[in-house]
Amino acid sequence: AAAEAPAAASATQPAGVATDAHIKPAEDRHCTDIFFLILYFIGWIVFLIVTLVGVADGIPSKLFKPRDYQGAYCGVSENWNNGPDHSDYPSQAYTMNVSASVDSVAKQLMCSEATSTVLMGASSPLNAAQQENYACACCLTPCASCVSSYDFGKGGDITDENVLSSTVTQKMSSLTLFTDDGVSLFNPASAMGDFGTSIWNQATQYFYKACVKDCKTDYSALTPTGADSRDYIYKPSADNPLRIPWDLLYKSNDAAVGKITNVLRNEFKFKALPKSLCPYNEAYCVPFPGVTFSKLPGDYCGFELTGKVKDAVGEIATSALKSLGGESFSNMADESFGTMMGDFEKSIDSFIITALLSFVIGLVFLIILRFSIGFCVWMAILLTFVLFLVGGGIAFVRSGQCEGAGLFDSGQQVAVAVTVAGSSAVKNAVSGITHSEAMKENGDGTDYRGVQERTRSGRKCKAWSLAGPKYWPGLKDSAHLEENFCRNPIIAGSTNKAPTIWCFTEDPSTKWELCSPIGVILPECANGYAVAGESSRTALKVFAGLMWAFAGIWIMLIVCCCTKIRLAIGLNKVAAEFLSHKPYVVLVPITQALMGVIWSLLWALSACFLLSQVPDGYVPKEAFATYAEAYGTADDPGKCTNSAPVGSVWKDETCTGPNPKCWRCAPPRFNLDIRFFISFFMYLWNNAFLMACGQCIIAGCVGVWFFTPNKEKGKVFAFREAIYNVFRFHTGSLACGAFILAVVQFIRYLMMYFKEQAEAQKNRVMAIILKCLAYLIWCFERFIEFLNKNAYIQVALKGTNFCTSAMNAFKIIMANVASFGIVALLGRVITGIGYFFIMLCTVVLGYFIVKGMHPEISPTIPLILYVIVSYMVGKLYMAVFGLAVDTSLQCVIAAREMDHDGSFVPKCLKDALPAKVSPKKEADKQDPDQVQEIKHGFFTGHS
Repeated sequence: AAAEAPAAASATQPAGVATDAHIKPAEDRHCTDIFFLILYFIGWIVFLIVTLVGVADGIPSKLFKPRDYQGAYCGVSENWNNGPDHSDYPSQAYTMNVSASVDSVAKQLMCSEATSTVLMGASSPLNAAQQENYACACCLTPCASCVSSYDFGKGGDITDENVLSSTVTQKMSSLTLFTDDGVSLFNPASAMGDFGTSIWNQATQYFYKACVKDCKTDYSALTPTGADSRDYIYKPSADNPLRIPWDLLYKSNDAAVGKITNVLRNEFKFKALPKSLCPYNEAYCVPFPGVTFSKLPGDYCGFELTGKVKDAVGEIATSALKSLGGESFSNMADESFGTMMGDFEKSIDSFIITALLSFVIGLVFLIILRFSIGFCVWMAILLTFVLFLVGGGIAFVRSGQCEGAGLFDSGQQVAVAVTVAGSSAVKNAVSGITHSEAMKENGDGTDYRGVQERTRSGRKCKAWSLAGPKYWPGLKDSAHLEENFCRNPIIAGSTNKAPTIWCFTEDPSTKWELCSPIGVILPECANGYAVAGESSRTALKVFAGLMWAFAGIWIMLIVCCCTKIRLAIGLNKVAAEFLSHKPYVVLVPITQALMGVIWSLLWALSACFLLSQVPDGYVPKEAFATYAEAYGTADDPGKCTNSAPVGSVWKDETCTGPNPKCWRCAPPRFNLDIRFFISFFMYLWNNAFLMACGQCIIAGCVGVWFFTPNKEKGKVFAFREAIYNVFRFHTGSLACGAFILAVVQFIRYLMMYFKEQAEAQKNRVMAIILKCLAYLIWCFERFIEFLNKNAYIQVALKGTNFCTSAMNAFKIIMANVASFGIVALLGRVITGIGYFFIMLCTVVLGYFIVKGMHPEISPTIPLILYVIVSYMVGKLYMAVFGLAVDTSLQCVIAAREMDHDGSFVPKCLKDALPAKVSPKKEADKQDPDQVQEIKHGFFTGHS
């Protein structure tokens, strides 16, 4: 590689002087850390054995095959826990969730005043306890499960039995009749209102996933009258509080409720697909009117609408509805996937051009960087200061945000509270009378005697003397029901009680609503805060203060570290110069990436066999009485979800009995066992080994180049020598460093796995401890990566084993902490600028290229791919650039200990690394032994 020292070198040169010699990494090398190389091969043998055993038992298709609502796989003959044979039903489509779809209609029928007057009246067929349950189920009175009275939607709370019967009949005809292909359901002017368009935002609620023969819904199959014909008569599930009053009215012969009984008997009957098309109970085989399906990749079905519905709502609305429905099912492929991939196929020529341009842009950035690095660094310093300020501001604002509430909604609530408080203060000042707004902390408001007359959303309260429907019972503490002030009275003879004060409102759409005392500007959020936990919100405020404090400290550090910052700028210029001389070194990370992708694909394929082996009985086979028992609560684990990976829960609509158990478990798609963990550790080790090889090769190349005289830097064969040294002598040392890193990474992932187990068990304390441990291990992992990188530089330069190299690297780092810290910090900033420049230029140029070459296609998918490609190119260039900076820093530290003539020192480092010997006067007095000593190892590990 580099040329030898001149033969005419004199033995009279003073010790420590090196002139006109091509100093380079040690040549007297030997194989290092052979034990770890042997251990690495043993690990591969164990990995292959585990993989071969897994291939024999695993079924990888279970990781991507579509599943139905109960977790059974479509197109599979043997399902979990001796489940159904779906070999003849390979496709996953969607049927109507009748319970969810008719819920609002059923509640309007059962809870409107026309029905509630009968069921809550003196001649009610319900006993007292059943009336209590009915009133709470309908939110007729305040109770723990309600926050306001029920909103019935279109038609509202109906008091007349005839009107109620007619309204419900019209609504149900849109769901049960297919004569108009679902047009009435999707018409906002129909009795169902905007139901047909609003369901797509929550498609998982209104549709069941079902395995079917294909993606075509054959509505003609709904008309047979033979043995294959099926009907489904809806009733609330056995665990629904409305089931008892529903059954009583269904069987009733009372003329007073005759029309309601007729509606129950005749209007809630659905036609179901025959078993030849849908292999489930009829409750799960009711097709949705107006909805058909199209074939998507992977045996999934995408949403489509019938021709008449498309004509009625228009093509734009049709596309929007289908898109919303597809997005609701996160595991389903997008319906326009094929079209978008078609656009990419058409634009493959522009993709190739843009990808090549991305590499050119990377080189251009490095050239620009050589001349503008100073400006970039100082701008980055300013940007960092601004980021500290802005980050603190965002954290401070975020600490008070409520879950699900936007800034406008939160502002409205605050405005109402402030306005009421202000107006109350004015009234008190004018009248001279002050009313107490006191209420026990965390109390239910029964002691409240204030004058609040607005609900939380700002609705005006109605006077208590005017409130209540006809059946409204008497109220205790009626003496305290003054005017229209919010209170929490106890209903006579009732066990239901609101959680806090409330009032009847003057808004006919909301009969009653909760209130907050005057002066409470931000009441507790019913659905929690956007940032859960008081400690977390306080931490955000503390974090904001820290960010602003860091901004001040940052400025002081910049003032104190100007010299080291200038050194860091010089090192970045050196790295840019190195890459301009040796641009082909970028092939190293490219090769790493290709090998990493191939290895990851092969490993993922083998892991699929291991992951797909979910044992029989992983979750319980029996049914449970409540959703809370099956799924769990915030404090108690569920029977189906008490172990990670967690299963899921589905409701059996066909359950019966006086104490029905309707909730069942479905297994997860995958399982983690000891075989997977062995395979995963080998994956981490091999990834770390590939990374180590690339870092060591680049470091060796930089080392040879750096100590080559400036006139010959562009000619030296540094790359070839670096590759030879790594694979001839040091693969054992790289395997050693990779093993240490893989162990640390594996422990971190293990902590994450245990955290998931603790969360499944609802053990919050242990979950927090494990999360903290995982974070601490992550911090230690970053340290190991940093130390390993510098140890690999030492291996490349000195040829020592890994432990010695790591110790030398640690000594160098500790002796030059400030320099390493500033270089690392500014390196991250420059890397970020590089990413941004390469990605922005690539995407912008790519957009104009694809629009110029293919104006007829949508640029969405090509632009997404340009972002991915430009990110990868940026990562390649900036990874090499960052390692070149780190290696150059160690070369500078070593050169400071030498008596050199400065012939190899890059121009941008002349001030930081001045020559100690004049080349003209001392060139002929060089000590050959000293030159040889320097060539064999020039790092001492001391400052």
